[in-house]
Amino acid sequence: MAQLRADVPPVLYKFRGDIGRDVGCLLVDRRLYLSSPGGLNDPFDCSPALDLPSPEDRDRLVEAEVANAPLAQQDEVRRRCNLLLDSPVHQNRFAEEFHENHLGRHGVVTLSSSREDPLLWAHYGGSFAGFAVGYRAVDDGELEALPAVPVEYATDRPKISPFGATDWLRVLFTKSVHWSHEREWRYVRMAEDGGHGLLPVPLGSILEVCLGPRMVPADRDSVIRAARNLPDAPRVLQARLHPDRYGLIFADVD
Repeated sequence: MAQLRADVPPVLYKFRGDIGRDVGCLLVDRRLYLSSPGGLNDPFDCSPALDLPSPEDRDRLVEAEVANAPLAQQDEVRRRCNLLLDSPVHQNRFAEEFHENHLGRHGVVTLSSSREDPLLWAHYGGSFAGFAVGYRAVDDGELEALPAVPVEYATDRPKISPFGATDWLRVLFTKSVHWSHEREWRYVRMAEDGGHGLLPVPLGSILEVCLGPRMVPADRDSVIRAARNLPDAPRVLQARLHPDRYGLIFADVD
């Protein structure tokens, strides 16, 4: 699970807001949940557009598909190619099958290089009443990191073509520029390696546990207790509202 990138930040954060569920998963069991790409909160995320060929390329691509089919199936392959190119119904079906049979079998966990962004705490950290776990993102020679790749933010959706290979990385690591404030990094587990589901994190990879500024005392005690019991011995930090600007400051919990 080595992280070989030179630009990776030292810590990547996962924000959670359901104390009863998330303390057990992230801090007691030391696991992260990898979602299916179709289960991400942004419906555009991992939902590529269909790249249809230009009129001058259409016949050539169709005939290439037909030529690769057994002789007895060539007429049917030609019919299906033309339906896909002409029919919105069949184009939607192609996209659904792409998710069901290919993309949807992978697993994705989303992380952020920022722990201060108020929007992250508002959207994913239980409206500032939850917590964030900071994971080691760079190997130190002895302890493993949680490997991740930065998300690319774009104005146009990545495209897939019914003809030719799919650029999986572009589909899995591209989001709308509207989300760029999240400074997101992702770890993707391909289907052949286990796909979506729970991921045990490497020993020593939990470096920080950050408490939201609106966390109620009972939840705060629960998170601190779970953090203190971790073999990783992370720093436990309390977030507070910055006195002058829109942001947070953090201090160690004694």
